[in-house]
Amino acid sequence: MGFCGIPLSVGTSMFASIAIGVGVNPAIHILDRLRLGLRAPGADPEGVFAGALAFTGYRLFYAALVLVVGFVLLCVSEFRTLVEFGLLIGLAIGVAFLVSVTLLPALVAVSRPRFVWGSGGNNGH
Repeated sequence: MGFCGIPLSVGTSMFASIAIGVGVNPAIHILDRLRLGLRAPGADPEGVFAGALAFTGYRLFYAALVLVVGFVLLCVSEFRTLVEFGLLIGLAIGVAFLVSVTLLPALVAVSRPRFVWGSGGNNGH
């Protein structure tokens, strides 16, 4: 917001709740795919991560692309609030997708949360 000269206001703070609601979808899909794969008997973690990103990441990319383009189209409006809304939500969706397919899998691999890996011994450690 600072780079674009958009001041923090009641309207822009409400955009944050929408951005979080829309932006959490890629993370949920990635985590669910990892959870299903890692809890399978005899799962190979490296293969599960690669498969999850190949299967889900491909679809999430196109979903994020369509959403980003749709929201960024609001930037052609003459109404400043719509321009700010489209810019902020479009940017948030793009960043959420990038973080979900890069940092999130790395964090899951390093921190090994039980809600993804499960408590069974089929994860190699």
